Amino acid sequence: MAKKYTIDQINEILRRQGWSSCECKNEKHGQECIGVDTIQISVTEGSEYFGEFVGKENEFEFTLYGY
Repeated sequence: MAKKYTIDQINEILRRQGWSSCECKNEKHGQECIGVDTIQISVTEGSEYFGEFVGKENEFEFTLYGY
């Protein structure tokens, strides 16, 4: 079972690491998905995303790209 993260936990991870993010409403893995959001993560603003948190409300799972 994958670990679930809350928005507050995600924000704390981003703050501690100094990472940048982009939120995509109603999207899952690049496709429209009503009710599910994606928070894409990059090392710095403007760099390539290396992973994403996907979920809804306060239950997000992390996926590392390419692995």
